[in-house]
Amino acid sequence: MTTTELAIEDYVALARDRNRTPSERASFLAQAFHVLRDADGVAPFDARKLERWARGPAATNASKQCAAFVLNVYNTRLKWKCGPFNVAYAIAIWDADNRWAFQAWAAQPFTL
Repeated sequence: MTTTELAIEDYVALARDRNRTPSERASFLAQAFHVLRDADGVAPFDARKLERWARGPAATNASKQCAAFVLNVYNTRLKWKCGPFNVAYAIAIWDADNRWAFQAWAAQPFTL
């Protein structure tokens, strides 16, 4: 772990902090998923850039589901072009760390 990385739980805790802007909170939530930490649009958070990244060649099926989840938490009303978040599919293809990030959010779910 580098000095700039936090534990998954810490990223999610920062994402819950209502004293931060929705974009800051979304950035921390996205960073809880290790496959998104280097994705375009994560830090600083830009939903449209993340959506484009998730539709591009760099994204795997697992990272697409991570991005779809974060975008859905960020704005539940939009139909994102990267596709819908499918919890059953995501849980089946995510590694343990990505499942843990989702579980940390699910323990006290929130939207932005």
